[in-house]
Amino acid sequence: MCTTENYFVLDPRGATFSDLIRLLFSSDLRNRRFIHSSEDRLEDNDPCKFRRRWIIFVSIVIQKLMILLRKPLYFFGFSLGFWFNLLYINGGFFMILPNLFKGKIIWPEETSSTFASLNGNLDGRVELDGRIERGSKRYKAMLSIMASKLSYENINFVSSVLHNHWKLDSYEETPCHKSALKLGLL
Repeated sequence: MCTTENYFVLDPRGATFSDLIRLLFSSDLRNRRFIHSSEDRLEDNDPCKFRRRWIIFVSIVIQKLMILLRKPLYFFGFSLGFWFNLLYINGGFFMILPNLFKGKIIWPEETSSTFASLNGNLDGRVELDGRIERGSKRYKAMLSIMASKLSYENINFVSSVLHNHWKLDSYEETPCHKSALKLGLL
């Protein structure tokens, strides 16, 4: 399953309700089909072993809940992101009604260069700080933070930020970008 020496993986799909109840009352963690570990002996004589089993129990229950609610959560996230983009594109909350009455409301498109993810809407910064010297440690840290934010956005939004805000026109020449194009990721 894992290629590392030390691992502890919980698979909520393999756990039934009776497995979870048995987990609370039995200290034998080896024979559980939803627990994968590199350790041969998972139980010990530690007085905290019930607390560990409780943490595993709660973790599995939360994961099962998230699996159960994945579609409603996806719909909620999509609706929230769409609403934020609708507000942004139309000039804010108070401009939606006038635009609607004038017939000039703009509907956001997920592939447009102005459609931002929920992260992008909550933190709208796209400019790099011009006061930080290029190549310095602070610049690299800032660039890493901004690139991490951009990783959640669609390719048209990313291209717009790279070309219009960061003035990086040669990013397509990098080996990473060429590899991503070959793999069909972009």
